[in-house]
Amino acid sequence: MVKAAVSMRNMQPHSLPTGAPFRNMYMKLTAYDASGNVVWENAKGHPAKEDSQAYLMYELYDNDDVHTLPPMATKLGPDNRLKPFETRVLNYDIPSQGVALVRGELFYNLLWPGLVKKFKHLPKDLTDPVSIATAEVKL
Repeated sequence: MVKAAVSMRNMQPHSLPTGAPFRNMYMKLTAYDASGNVVWENAKGHPAKEDSQAYLMYELYDNDDVHTLPPMATKLGPDNRLKPFETRVLNYDIPSQGVALVRGELFYNLLWPGLVKKFKHLPKDLTDPVSIATAEVKL
């Protein structure tokens, strides 16, 4: 078992990502063997459902407490964004032998994953996630 602690630090005087509708960030953590093969990852693709601690966003709810778009929102939902100047540690137990390298990558999205599917007419540079930070540790 490999124990991994990923630290994220917001150096901004506001929450990260901002409270602008649809903005979100996520941490992708991947473990590789000595040959560069993936032996573990915190989520297949986007971690919104598989690793909610790694998905940072500000949710808006409708009257039925269902995640919704801003025009239909009637109340605020959960807010797990990084607070101003907050440092947050995500802890993982990687159940794999032969781990040689662990890479963490932080991605920023302008749109929620579900909206990307609806806005296929937009250019990919607006809908694709952007890597904003990367760190690796060789074991």
